Amino acid sequence: MKNESSRAFGLGLFLAPFIAFILIISLSPGNPSDNEVDKYIKASSEIIIPISKTINLKSTDWTGRFVNGDETSFTNSVRYYLNFRKNRYKEYEVFYSSSFKKYFVIESYNKSMSNLIDQDRKEAQAMVNEQELKNPKYGTLQNPIPILWLTEYEKLSDPINYQKYRYNVVEYLRFYKDRKNYNEGACAVCPY
Repeated sequence: MKNESSRAFGLGLFLAPFIAFILIISLSPGNPSDNEVDKYIKASSEIIIPISKTINLKSTDWTGRFVNGDETSFTNSVRYYLNFRKNRYKEYEVFYSSSFKKYFVIESYNKSMSNLIDQDRKEAQAMVNEQELKNPKYGTLQNPIPILWLTEYEKLSDPINYQKYRYNVVEYLRFYKDRKNYNEGACAVCPY
């Protein structure tokens, strides 16, 4: 009896990492299809958004709270995916536009967009999804309209910039659209 229970314990100890790995892989969000990405990009257009007020937020990521305490800042960063090889980070900035009467969030995944705006900027020239712009579910401080590319300096006619924009769209659709809030990071004990 004692020998059987020690074998079962040893087998459980051996199989536990494999089972955990399979669960993490099966529960992690899958990549959106090329069709979904193309559909999102085709529904997006370049618009100029007047900036009425920039929003300073407290960091919601535990590392940001550890480093900055209760300080607020305009540019924030969260770890949105925990990986065995390399974590992924997202930088974001939130502002309000009184012309649109909506909040917007600029999102850059893994530093794919180097031109986040300054706090004293008066307008943003950006790619915005028209469906999200018209949807009343978007535009609040809790659920701002995502901006996944700023076009003023980095035009999408350049293939490298287009690939970076497409990367932002893929990451947004995979990890955030209808999944979690724009300012939430990855959970260390969650599947993704």
